[in-house]
Amino acid sequence: MFPRWMVLETLELFSAKKLDWLFGYQKQMPMLLLLLTGLLEFHVLKLEIGTSSPGHSIKVDVGGAEPCIDEKTNVLRDVWEATGFQLEHRQRNPEYVAQEEAGLKSRKAPEWKLTYTPEPTDESIMKSDSKHKVAIISQEGSNCD
Repeated sequence: MFPRWMVLETLELFSAKKLDWLFGYQKQMPMLLLLLTGLLEFHVLKLEIGTSSPGHSIKVDVGGAEPCIDEKTNVLRDVWEATGFQLEHRQRNPEYVAQEEAGLKSRKAPEWKLTYTPEPTDESIMKSDSKHKVAIISQEGSNCD
């Protein structure tokens, strides 16, 4: 549990007008932990604010209090999308917008399958001084999806 003062300061951090990254990661991912450690060396704040869980629900509590949100993901998505659909009704053919909105409720995620079996990169390549140093940071759309 976080003390109340820390929770309030955390919420203020995310409402400030500055660049924030919010992302999920598995604690067993050593490369990501190295990245986070590197960010700390440059005084970039890292703050763990929650955990994810399996299932189709979202639960949010602040400082260990009773959840302020405890709802199915599709219900919260509908609330999130409602404003956008209201605007689209004014700009596009309402019949098509209604069709898109109805389709969103029953949409299923695609099944992703690799055509190969991933293997760790050979240690000699990882330790090579001549390998390319690359970082890919991607943001798609305004909702980062």
